[in-house]
Amino acid sequence: MFNFRKMFLALQLLAAGMLVNESIAKNPNKTPSKASITYLGIEDNNSWDDSSELHFFRVPFKFENGKWAAMPHSPQNEEEIIKTINLYPEKLTFLPNTIATRNREIKYCATGSFKVKLDSARKSTVLSTASNVKLKKSKTITLSESDKQKVSHALKNKLPAYSQYNDQRDLIGKFEWTIADLEFKGISAGGHTFIKVNLKPELEKDPMAGFNDHIEDIQSEPAGDFLTHLYVLVNGEPVFLGKNLEFLECADYANNNSTQFIFRRSAYNFDGYLLFNNSFKDKVHYGWSYH
Repeated sequence: MFNFRKMFLALQLLAAGMLVNESIAKNPNKTPSKASITYLGIEDNNSWDDSSELHFFRVPFKFENGKWAAMPHSPQNEEEIIKTINLYPEKLTFLPNTIATRNREIKYCATGSFKVKLDSARKSTVLSTASNVKLKKSKTITLSESDKQKVSHALKNKLPAYSQYNDQRDLIGKFEWTIADLEFKGISAGGHTFIKVNLKPELEKDPMAGFNDHIEDIQSEPAGDFLTHLYVLVNGEPVFLGKNLEFLECADYANNNSTQFIFRRSAYNFDGYLLFNNSFKDKVHYGWSYH
């Protein structure tokens, strides 16, 4: 006797398989097991020979199961380098049409890097595998005296003095600074005001400033060398984000109704990126060394 129930179930399974195949064809980054992963790629040619037609992108972050996380990084030896490289996808498509192929060079600084042939229409430093990502505008702004005073007060509580050295790095002395000794730069991005502050160049007389500023100092409170410090105004009050941070871009890179802010970070034998999310309550770090 013909079993209509089994035939109906078979037709349902066939239809489901056709829908999955159609979805994969429309988005090459998606597979049935990793359909929820969004990857970010950041243009990063600082360490490479950029005379070729290829550019290099770093893939530092992914969005999976509702959370941003760092991709594998910071291998300690050649064996770990090979293992780390193999944890990345072979190929990614950053929408709308930038194809990235995994770089297989066995170097500390090569982990997480991808080779890309850039299209001339691309205007963003940060690319996403998610669709319909719209970059949020950013611009340099003039800061009010009130905002400068707030940041100056916050910095003074943590770092009241700066050191000066001669060329042999013998300590000349420590000097308390005033707001007149500082330089400020304001950036408006994604509805927030960022304030960079540092000593005026003529006062920064430390030939080794920043040399010992390692990875653990990225999110530490201001201390040690008087480097460029970055604050963001939250409800009108300054919140410290880190030292030697360069703002890149911001957008809702995973289409989850939240803006991510991407920064580049450099220190001695170290480069990396920071991603801030959830109104700066969450941060994700990614980095690599050179030797």
